[in-house]
Amino acid sequence: DLTVKYGSLNAKNLNSNSNKLHIAYSKATIQTLDEGMIDIKYGNLALGAAKALELDMSYCSGSSIGQVHESLSASLRYSGNFEVGLGKTIRKANIKGSYSGMQVLPARDARLDFDVSVSYGSFKYTNDLAKISNHHERSRTASAYSGTWNGGGQGVVNISSSYGTVTMK
Repeated sequence: DLTVKYGSLNAKNLNSNSNKLHIAYSKATIQTLDEGMIDIKYGNLALGAAKALELDMSYCSGSSIGQVHESLSASLRYSGNFEVGLGKTIRKANIKGSYSGMQVLPARDARLDFDVSVSYGSFKYTNDLAKISNHHERSRTASAYSGTWNGGGQGVVNISSSYGTVTMK
């Protein structure tokens, strides 16, 4: 366990399979994280790459994760301009956002099935790799999308967002 409050964290490689980071009112810059959990509030995260990550983020703007390779579980609250890359070998990614715009950037050669639901927001995607198989407007303010990225079949991505735009490109 590592806790940082009112400061900054600069780390190269966190190789444990049970990293637990608690960041508050601080900036965290991490080159690589093997597996672990990051809880960050009122700060900023710049993570280069992770194998498996649980992320709980509140009131953080402009945070980014270069690439997650196997699994991601993320909860975002009031954290705009969040960006996350999904590697070719991603198996599962679950992202929930509230008042948080996000860009999800799968590797061009990743093969994913995805479900995206937005409420009081929108879903934007790259037409050449994302193929929508089902679009359902639940109401004037809520929509759900199902589809594949690059043909699908290897990994699963679930995204739900309220009051934020989801972009997949």
